[in-house]
Amino acid sequence: MEIPNALYLECPECEDETLHEVLKGRGSERAGGLRLSALVKCQQCATIRTVEIKEDAERAVKAILSDEGQSTRCTLSLDPGSVISVGDVIMLGGAGGSAGKDGEGGDDDDVSTPEEGLPCLITTIEVKTRRVPRAKASTADTVWLKRYDKVKVKISVNTGRKTISREIWAAPDEKFEIGDVVAAGDMKLLIHSLNTGGRKLKRGAASARSIRRIYGREVE
Repeated sequence: MEIPNALYLECPECEDETLHEVLKGRGSERAGGLRLSALVKCQQCATIRTVEIKEDAERAVKAILSDEGQSTRCTLSLDPGSVISVGDVIMLGGAGGSAGKDGEGGDDDDVSTPEEGLPCLITTIEVKTRRVPRAKASTADTVWLKRYDKVKVKISVNTGRKTISREIWAAPDEKFEIGDVVAAGDMKLLIHSLNTGGRKLKRGAASARSIRRIYGREVE
């Protein structure tokens, strides 16, 4: 492996992460990860010391991605020492195999990796057939994901004669505020309240990810 000219490392003298010049070193890159032994010099305090650096290879974890009612098998590349939790938002992407929708035949090697950098919400983690709220990546067997670059927001529109249900898609962090005018299909509505699950807001704003339903009246 090629030895880097410099590394950012924790310096015991500076008690901070600083740039270190690599004076000499040797390393190896194997299936288990990267190993590096180097003599380094801190560029802040000039301390010279030997460091041993070990980086484990990423682990491929089976994942099932839900996107608008369809499930797709794919893989996650995770640091074995990292901890993942239900509710975490992670980025999915990288090299993958051929596309395979859940329930359309194929085997465990028939996988698909969506476009690189797709935000996904962890909804379920399975370890040895048990569903757990969190786990080390080294022990996770299957992770269920939900596409999270957009969320569905339910809307109730009062037309004066009846209430009509509509749905719109929004970015998870998009804000909706009382008094905003929103387009929902062929209608426009003035927002007068927001249901966030725990309470109903009559003023203020909330992000799309936290809204259970928007209530409004039809406007021209």
